[in-house]
Amino acid sequence: MRRALCVLGVSLLGLTGATAAGAAPAAPGGGPRVSPNQVQVRRPVLLRRIGQTPPASTGTPQGAARWDFDGDGRDEIAVAGDSYGGTVIVSYSRIGARDVITIDRPYQGGGEFGTALAGGDFDGDGYDDLVVGDYVDTALRQTGSRRYAAPGSGSVWIIPGGTAGLRLDRAREINRDTVAGLGQRAEYESFGSAVATGDLNRDGYDDLAVGAPTANGLEGGVAVVYGGRRSLGTSGTWLDQDTAGVPDTGEHGMFTGDYFGAALAIGDATGDGYADLAVGAPGEDGDDPRIGTGAITLLKGSAAGLTTAGATQVKAASMATAAQPRLGLGRTLAVVDLNRDGAAEVVSGSATSIPTSLGGVCDVVSLVGRAGGLSTAGAQIVKPAPTALGDGFGSALATGDVTGDGYPDLVVGAPGRTVAGHPNAGAVYVVPGSAGRLTGAGIREYTQDTAGISDTAEQDDEFGHAVAVLNRDGDGTSQVLVGAYREWIGGEPRPHGLVTVLRGGTALTELTTWTGAQLFPAPPDGDFGMLGVGLTGSRLGYY
Repeated sequence: MRRALCVLGVSLLGLTGATAAGAAPAAPGGGPRVSPNQVQVRRPVLLRRIGQTPPASTGTPQGAARWDFDGDGRDEIAVAGDSYGGTVIVSYSRIGARDVITIDRPYQGGGEFGTALAGGDFDGDGYDDLVVGDYVDTALRQTGSRRYAAPGSGSVWIIPGGTAGLRLDRAREINRDTVAGLGQRAEYESFGSAVATGDLNRDGYDDLAVGAPTANGLEGGVAVVYGGRRSLGTSGTWLDQDTAGVPDTGEHGMFTGDYFGAALAIGDATGDGYADLAVGAPGEDGDDPRIGTGAITLLKGSAAGLTTAGATQVKAASMATAAQPRLGLGRTLAVVDLNRDGAAEVVSGSATSIPTSLGGVCDVVSLVGRAGGLSTAGAQIVKPAPTALGDGFGSALATGDVTGDGYPDLVVGAPGRTVAGHPNAGAVYVVPGSAGRLTGAGIREYTQDTAGISDTAEQDDEFGHAVAVLNRDGDGTSQVLVGAYREWIGGEPRPHGLVTVLRGGTALTELTTWTGAQLFPAPPDGDFGMLGVGLTGSRLGYY
């Protein structure tokens, strides 16, 4: 969908790295301070701070949170909406300031900037950096006097954190042209539709993995760039199913494409102390969907970085029957140690949005982490009862200790769930982790009709379109964020979306809500509310 470009009603400078006239002095050790209602510009990304600039943090950065952009030990909230060609709102935990980050791309007329978000400390300074995917970014080419575009090639933006929050003056664009070893950008690769961060080589710096699921005719691929003292490197590694040591073979085509890299997650699934990379390929075996489609590949981390030695793969076809096919395994991923045994489980949603006369399963699959990698032995499958095709159970995942018992829990979005007769009203489920991993015992459903949650369930709200778990207060109590992408609020001319913040515990209770109209500095141009906090909870876009 094309959208009109809006620059938030302020004057912008066109100089790279410039700030608006009258910008505040630099913060000690943290780069330029952004005064309220002023703008930082680093073409083509624009950052406008609304409200008071957070005071510069003092002392040693806490470094415990995953979305702590100002070093105070508390997560910031990052929310993505599809207005203005894609917008990311960052709300700081210490004070009521927020950053509005947009993409200014008149040659395209819009984009999906922010559909994938991640946080990671790539330079080891204790301040988390924001990763923003922009999978429809167009590459501009020139051959002699001829200029042409490669639409949909995709990019990722890295915006470092600092004492005063995000530093757009140090923002960096990463794509297959800007990083050596990744090949050359081509059209419709959707590079940046999935991102994940973690320390693959245990050197103390987070590394970045980026999915390009439609590269090479829908075969897909993954880029890996390593962190270091000066942040992410200038060279990286490209992996696909034709890379030596990676299981299977890449397949392309509209109905046979693998979509390798459609979902990514990083964590230590083998228990050796090195984080591993899980890669989803929800289109695997798409030429024969009668039994199942999709696969998950696990690539091991090591002191030398990611290695294909000992790579393992699990396919949906090995976990399904003709009577009960599984479609789209690997569409969403999380790596989390549910039973705290030192080896994380690989959790995947196999929700599908593709209607089929074969039926199909919308569920979440937990694969046991072992030194040898992935297998179906000991796999656990969780789904709500009753379930129906189209619920989308598993299309959004997030992890964290929601219940407060010390075990990580799984939060699952089901945006297509019918509630009180309203199709696509949506629901969210908390599936407790335990010594028995993910048994499904104690699973709880939350909808907009649940007592203590405001608003009411309505058709096409898509409550649960995206979910996240974070520590906003720094006290160890988790909060659950839920996006209702298509929520209408009374009097609005079109859906602006709703973000609901819930306090963790044995039962979730509402803390606050935001609408797109409240968060934007001007009325949105399009829909808003697609929550983008965490490694999951972002749209796939092409599958």
